[in-house]
Order: sequence, then structure tokens, then C-alpha cells
Amino acid sequence: MHASWPFHPHGVEEKIRPGTVVKLEIGIWAMGIEYEEGEGLQVRVSGRNLAVNNFGTSEHTDNEGAHKGHVILP
Repeated sequence: MHASWPFHPHGVEEKIRPGTVVKLEIGIWAMGIEYEEGEGLQVRVSGRNLAVNNFGTSEHTDNEGAHKGHVILP
């Protein structure tokens, strides 16, 4: 792996109490896309790999959680 794609070996189970906010570092595929004014960027965090062309809606759209997520872009 590389610096933009953190490696998680899952060698140890770490239980987290419900409602606890934790930092999760995940990899994001590098892409070269130009956006026009008014267009947006959608970031979807999933427990499975999504195909690059999978732009449909998720079957679990009601899972909004109690906390807002943040994405830091370079």
C-alpha cells in the first residue's frame, strides 16, 4: 500500500462503545476529474468495495448516523 491508502491488518478486535466518535483513516482512489462550476463531489464510505461506475443510490439511505463526518482534501 502507499501513504494515501492506509493499511488496516485487522489483527486485533477493538470494541467501541455505541455513540463514541472515532477517527477512521480510509483510502480514496486518486482520480483526475475536472468539475464545472456548480457541480459537486460525493464521498461514500462503505463496508465493501464499490465499482468506479457505481453511482446509483445505496439500499441503506436511511443510515445517517448521529455525527457528521468530515473529509479533508488536499
